Amino acid sequence: MNKKWIKGLAIGTSLLLLLWASPSFVPLQIEKVQHWPVSRVLLDRTGKTFYVGLSPESEWCIPIPYEQMSPWLPQIAVAIEDRKFWSHHGVDFQAIIRAALQNIKAKRVVSGASTITSQVIRLSNPRPRTILVKAAEFLQAMKLEQGVSKKDILEIYLNRAPFGSNIRGVEAASRMWFGKPASSLSVEEAALLIGMLRGPSLYRPDRNPQRAKTLRDSILNSLVEQRIISEEKCIEGKKAPLPERSFDMPAMAFHFAHEVLQKVTSSRIETTLDVELQNQIEHTLQRTLNTLPSSITGAALLIHNPTGNILAYVGNGRFGTRQSGSWIDCCQALRSPGSALKPFAYLEAFSRGILTPSSLLADTPLSFGGLSPRNFDLRYRGPVSARQALAQSLNVPAVRVLRKVGGETLLQTLRSAGITSLNEDTLYYGDSLILGGCETTVMQMALAYETIANLGIQRPLQMIKGSTPSYEKRIFDEASSFLIADILKDQTRLLPMRREALVDQNMNIAFKTGTSYGLRDAWTAAYTPEYTIVVWFGDPAGFPNPVLTGLKLAAPTAIEMLSWATQNKIKWYAPPSSLGRRTVCALSGLPPSESCPTHRIDWYIPGISRNDRCSIHQMRRGEPVIVWPSELALMSSTRRVYTEDSPITITSPLNNTQFFITPTGGKQKIALRSEGASGFLFWYIDNQFFGKIKAPKEIFWQLSPGQHNISVMDEKGRSDSITIEVLSLSSPAVLPLKPLELQ
Repeated sequence: MNKKWIKGLAIGTSLLLLLWASPSFVPLQIEKVQHWPVSRVLLDRTGKTFYVGLSPESEWCIPIPYEQMSPWLPQIAVAIEDRKFWSHHGVDFQAIIRAALQNIKAKRVVSGASTITSQVIRLSNPRPRTILVKAAEFLQAMKLEQGVSKKDILEIYLNRAPFGSNIRGVEAASRMWFGKPASSLSVEEAALLIGMLRGPSLYRPDRNPQRAKTLRDSILNSLVEQRIISEEKCIEGKKAPLPERSFDMPAMAFHFAHEVLQKVTSSRIETTLDVELQNQIEHTLQRTLNTLPSSITGAALLIHNPTGNILAYVGNGRFGTRQSGSWIDCCQALRSPGSALKPFAYLEAFSRGILTPSSLLADTPLSFGGLSPRNFDLRYRGPVSARQALAQSLNVPAVRVLRKVGGETLLQTLRSAGITSLNEDTLYYGDSLILGGCETTVMQMALAYETIANLGIQRPLQMIKGSTPSYEKRIFDEASSFLIADILKDQTRLLPMRREALVDQNMNIAFKTGTSYGLRDAWTAAYTPEYTIVVWFGDPAGFPNPVLTGLKLAAPTAIEMLSWATQNKIKWYAPPSSLGRRTVCALSGLPPSESCPTHRIDWYIPGISRNDRCSIHQMRRGEPVIVWPSELALMSSTRRVYTEDSPITITSPLNNTQFFITPTGGKQKIALRSEGASGFLFWYIDNQFFGKIKAPKEIFWQLSPGQHNISVMDEKGRSDSITIEVLSLSSPAVLPLKPLELQ
């Protein structure tokens, strides 16, 4: 007997050793266990999930770390699915024997012996359910436990477990059935989810509520028996209602999410978005759109200036509706900026010493390219300071500033600021560059204004949290950028209610509006030292609408958004050390001469700004007089006015312009207009006297075919002459039109 026992013990030991060693001979692709197709998840800067996409297998699957799961989930999973999970080595031999006896006795499969580890193997490599496959799974489970910790195996199981339909893992199931992350599940909610693993369709709470409740309550009873929860907690859990419907997966900031997913390939991405700010800006934009025609939509972009982080991104306020164009990301769409680019011309003029905020500019009639720019209110104001001209967004002074700075200089300035869509040359844009005769995007505008808001330092816009900026460089000088902010914080442009609110809260917000030609786009860029926001309204199809004005529509919305973002607490800029203050003539804005009657204090840039004395106030024959620059002389109603010795210039029509007489146009006339003269003007057509009129009035001439010389002379004998050509259908230069070819 002793020999038999010794022999039996040796055989048993050998079998156990063979069983323990057998997993080493079974192949296991560990990468299949640890990696599987998952949803792409976007987190905001605080870690909140705001967007989830389908996995490559068209499933909702959101893996989360073990530590981020409700502690009830792993406890209940082990208690219900595999009580000996923490003690066995991948296979529960007692469970195998028990299941075998039960199945033999019932002559059918009534019990299984799968462990959580073996279920992980099955989920990683689905195969037909046979005894040989099951044996292989047990051996692979033993091998898995030799290389992976228990906690990691349980984490994989809870993240890969199927919950019916296309839902996989406890995080996706929790969001689908309870509308919240798995970290906040209660014991009864966790019991329901784990119970659904026995039959996701059979125990769906929305379709089979009674069956689901019975299963959940049974699991709660089992937890009491295992002393995991108290009887009181069990009774309380049974009273909790079941979910009556499924929830949608998070899908906020669709256009922002689309941009991020194009840039990054990882499945879990931490972004710069702030969900709270995003919600508030979407709500504010939607409230404004509710008062507008359905064809009009809006877009908004909020930037954190010190980092360049995008905190809120609303690509289309109509997204999700059936309105035409509601899917378009208007933050990326090219649109006309209207007057929104004017500050960059003034900034360049300040930095080059051409102007200071108090410099005198002329808001008088001016022609260019055959057009005559007028202000939005169709009025001219005569002499204005650069501060007034920019704050009130006057068009003619802006064109004059552009000409002082130079078109090529401004074009390069705008490109450096971030307006990269300006890919034509200076001649293409001409003077209209400063009035919106170009195209840009909300994204580009936000970068450009963020640069000014940072007092000249540009930081690229960031969407990915923690990413290192590709550069950080100074684009504008600090002093000029401060002067622009100081001008644009003028609150008198706003409606009284909004203006008084800012005054009461002692808030300074710099903002610039823009309205494109034909009322097609309404813009406002607003900023503080900490935040920049750009708001746009328009029809994605480009149709005009009278409500599309920057000051009335976009400005109140942008300022409300920025006030909310700053919580009405704004610390304004400290004046840079490179700035100074000096006494200037109250009219010309230059250092005063002895003839200047009134003075004031204003900013200037020492060593850069003009330092010549005022020449507008002069003494003539012992009396003080005002000697207006030529472009302002026409607008003056003062009797004692003298003009500088500058030439007279024909401003309409322009030299070498071609006109065309249409057959049904009637008696077509053009205006003859000039600048730089006072008193009476004498107009000549083809060296023949045409008419006499007092400046600055214009006189009209009826067109006639041919080439014509037009000249003007004032009372002082100063003159100017141009040549134009008038064509008609009978003109030799007019070629027959070819039929249009549609493509």
